[in-house]
Amino acid sequence: MAEKGIELTYLIDPAVPSVIRGDRTRLHQILLNLLSNAVKFTEEGEVALRVRVASSPATPGRTHELHFSVRDTGIGIPEGERDRLFESFSQVDASKSREHGGTGLGLSISQQLTEAMGGEMWVESAVGEGSTFHFTIEAEEAEDGDQTDENGVATGSSSAMQGVQVLIVAPNDTTRALLRQQTETWGMEAIVFASGDEALQQLDADRPHEVALIDEHLPQMSGHALATQLRERASGTELPVVLLGAGPAATPDPTAPTSRLHKPIKQSSLHDTLTALLTGRENAGSGQDGDRSGPDSPSRRVLLAEDDAVNRTMTTQLLEKMGHEVHTASDGAEALAAVRDRAYDAILMDVQMPELDGLEATRRLRNKMPSEEQPYVVALTASVTEDDRRRCLEAGMDAFLSKPTRKDELAEALDLGTAPDEARTAAPPPEDRSAPDA
Repeated sequence: MAEKGIELTYLIDPAVPSVIRGDRTRLHQILLNLLSNAVKFTEEGEVALRVRVASSPATPGRTHELHFSVRDTGIGIPEGERDRLFESFSQVDASKSREHGGTGLGLSISQQLTEAMGGEMWVESAVGEGSTFHFTIEAEEAEDGDQTDENGVATGSSSAMQGVQVLIVAPNDTTRALLRQQTETWGMEAIVFASGDEALQQLDADRPHEVALIDEHLPQMSGHALATQLRERASGTELPVVLLGAGPAATPDPTAPTSRLHKPIKQSSLHDTLTALLTGRENAGSGQDGDRSGPDSPSRRVLLAEDDAVNRTMTTQLLEKMGHEVHTASDGAEALAAVRDRAYDAILMDVQMPELDGLEATRRLRNKMPSEEQPYVVALTASVTEDDRRRCLEAGMDAFLSKPTRKDELAEALDLGTAPDEARTAAPPPEDRSAPDA
């Protein structure tokens, strides 16, 4: 999404239960399909996910109706084609599908999964303005969800945040709303601006803020430039700053406490980063989300070959949080070109990709590279059956993981990639968690 300049944002209303009981795999497939389609058919602007409570029971802990919506600023869908979207094997106009790098299929499966969870799915759209896909599910609130204290403050929040004035500067409306909502839930006082110029012109110098959340890419000036000016105005004070970025990190100011979070921003990462900066904990400015792998999980150079932009972004963030160096490719041909340029410890290879799929790319890799330079190849596939496993192994892959990819399985696969050959051979096949490819 960063390469297309699209902002991916989300907003979860405070009334939504923190923990629910439901079918995680089905919900993940629905959201992944809708977000993937939104990214494919959007060239600029944003893709925004919102979750709210449609209806709640009178008795706490019972079933809620949750309303999800995925809004994009893409090409939109003509009125005459909307009725066919949820039909099996149907799609929007084929020429538009080719132009935007995807077919938009999978909506029929998503609708079926939604109905299986007690809900429904529908779409609103305007040509040239974008589309919003809505769906509802029924979910029971779990008893161990986050609670609030007698003052209405989330118990998971840090005392270091109470009453702290936080400056928020972000050009995207949904991002500003999310950051305001979350920080105020933790007892902070949010001051919000859409640009650096606006912040510099309107900030009250007599009420200095104690921490700042700043988007790296602002109109007129960068987030780093704004942070520098804010510190100069405050007589050089070491203002703690959290920079929010979607792409590679720029060089931070080494003289002041600065951290960085990848967008979309995870609530837990934001909470931990703010707590670290406000309490002065060491390594607060590590530049990542604070979920690094330990000494038993050394850093790897990983090539991720994945054609789906949402999957690519999510897996990249997961790998980076584990401490790995990640390079990406959008199809098998790009993966082979990347391998020619540099050596990789492991390749995560999506099996189904356009132009050149993962199986054929692995065959060519095995045939052309010297054995001592061969990387460890892990297949990524949405359907894990014995036939799938056999085809992957016959193509020369060392292991495979089913989608959605789980952190523990990913870590285990990468650790196995540097283990002795006999340990690889003895590894048991992964759990069969096959599901429809949405």
